[in-house]
Amino acid sequence: MFPRHQRLRSPDFETIFRRGGKYAGRLMILRTTPADESHFAVVVSKKVSAKATHRNRLKRRVRAALREVAESLKTPAVVVVHTLPAAKEAELTDLQQELTVLAKQAKLL
Repeated sequence: MFPRHQRLRSPDFETIFRRGGKYAGRLMILRTTPADESHFAVVVSKKVSAKATHRNRLKRRVRAALREVAESLKTPAVVVVHTLPAAKEAELTDLQQELTVLAKQAKLL
């Protein structure tokens, strides 16, 4: 889990989904917008898995991959990662690679 000061709050989600840039990959969708301080969130819907335990495990894996990318951001940004059903079977390295590619597309790295 990210420290409290780096977690995205509920009111900010609407802003990201309306105004933020959207970058889609095979495993996830990255939504981002510039900010003064970096904030992060991971979304795993019930469409990915009906079981909460599977969704939580996937969330932990995506957070671990996001932590690696977050350390190398060149500009602060608000980042929301929305997982797709294909991410359920993906390895951690695949998640990290996809996040890196999407972050480069978003010009965060």
